[in-house]
Amino acid sequence: MALAATKVVIWIELWPIFINFVAVNENFMFNTTDSSNNRTGLYLRNLAQLVLSSGKGWEDISASGGFSGSGPATPYCRLVAVAALTELVRPLYNGGAGVVMAVEKAIAFFGTYYIAFFIARALLGRYAATFAGTDVGTVRLSTFTVYGLGLMAVIGMIENLLPADLTLLRFLPLFVALVLYRGTAYMSVTEGNEFRFLCLAVIAVIVVPLVLFSVLSLIIQ
Repeated sequence: MALAATKVVIWIELWPIFINFVAVNENFMFNTTDSSNNRTGLYLRNLAQLVLSSGKGWEDISASGGFSGSGPATPYCRLVAVAALTELVRPLYNGGAGVVMAVEKAIAFFGTYYIAFFIARALLGRYAATFAGTDVGTVRLSTFTVYGLGLMAVIGMIENLLPADLTLLRFLPLFVALVLYRGTAYMSVTEGNEFRFLCLAVIAVIVVPLVLFSVLSLIIQ
């Protein structure tokens, strides 16, 4: 009974986040303006570059100007929405069983990465200046966050699209940690503080979404 009540409370909290976001950003998935599509394309190219060569990727991100605004950038939200929809692929491998749970997990996935953006940016914003020795700025904080979380969302997408769980995928967050480490120059981290900043970034960008999604997944099961 207590678990069921907790589940209801969680969904009461998550549904407004999802519905309000869609209502305010009703064209975020299908906006066909050139500027919107160009920014999404640039975001995806930079993500690919981070995978291929993280050092060069952060240089390209720095040159592109980054993302500003109080909320997560539209390209990031589009990626997370697509990744969330891949949760619906899971029932195909189970003969159609578990469709309702897949829908719930898709909403949980989107809610996780939407909330994680604010938590991660708040953590980075609170302590990043300590390691950088200067004010990092909202643009770099938001940009660093959406690219790190974007890589985590891609990992979740890959896991959903594969018919079986692969142990190798469990170690991919370590690669994300390496990418975050290579981003210390972008975040103006001073020499000698790289490892401490990496610990902060790992907690904010990797641990936060993993814990949030794990908790929500346990609740809906």
